[in-house]
Amino acid sequence: MTNADRIRLANLTINVRTLPMRSDAIIYGYAFAGEHDPAALASRRAQTVAQFLTQMGVATDLLHVESSVVASNS
Repeated sequence: MTNADRIRLANLTINVRTLPMRSDAIIYGYAFAGEHDPAALASRRAQTVAQFLTQMGVATDLLHVESSVVASNS
């Protein structure tokens, strides 16, 4: 995750906190089939985002992580 990604997620988290309702979030992690160990990579990507959101104060019970391997473009 790049610093720009972290900033975007932090801003999103701040904006969501202003909403009057509490809602679950599904975090999707993807990897291309041609990447090394794509299932693990997709899972790590989603978990990284979930960890960051937790560090930003989002309750873990609101976060649901899913991952998927997609066909490569080549």
